[in-house]
Amino acid sequence: MCSHRGAREGSHMATKRQQTMAKRDREQAVLEKRTQKRLRKEAARNEPEGEATEPEPYVPGPDSLRDANGHVIQVDFDPKV
Repeated sequence: MCSHRGAREGSHMATKRQQTMAKRDREQAVLEKRTQKRLRKEAARNEPEGEATEPEPYVPGPDSLRDANGHVIQVDFDPKV
């Protein structure tokens, strides 16, 4: 009679452990989501209003374009076009 009881309690403990681990995983997911939301809000708050969020257009410097030998390649570049 005692052997059956031990088998049932063992499976109950495994089920209880799964429940505990699932609860911990849910709590961790909630904490991560809360942290991400806070970081998004802080980033939005720290961004100056009216300023574009798009990156500045690339404007090559006078020596940014070079050939394989390292010589400057002259480029007629107008960023306003």
